Amino acid sequence: MKQFAVRLSSLERQTLPPATKSNQTSMEEALADLVKALWPVDTGPNIQREFGVSKNDARRIMEGRASKRHIYTVLRHPKGEYAVGLYLLARVIGRDLEPYLLEEARIEDRLAREEASRRERLSRLHTRVSDIGLSAA
Repeated sequence: MKQFAVRLSSLERQTLPPATKSNQTSMEEALADLVKALWPVDTGPNIQREFGVSKNDARRIMEGRASKRHIYTVLRHPKGEYAVGLYLLARVIGRDLEPYLLEEARIEDRLAREEASRRERLSRLHTRVSDIGLSAA
């Protein structure tokens, strides 16, 4: 699974179109684009092998006609999960995931620094109150 996720990550940067508003697509089309980019040769048999679906299901996925059941099968499969799900979601929304996650990480970091600063101020205040002999309760 790790190899598949790494392969998807590097492939996404090299081959797959970035998720932008101008190339928003359906979940079915995004999945078809993904599997064709991952396996340009023998796409159907590779879909069958990787995700454990039938030949007909693999063909439907490859043609962009995946049903909700097909999509759930791929997403719930150990070789699908987040690597595939997040890529599909980014394509449907039309926004790359990486900038979003980086911004969320920056926000989380800022909030953690602010919380640490509040705790430090509270600790200093507690020390000052203790130093002058007042009860902190």
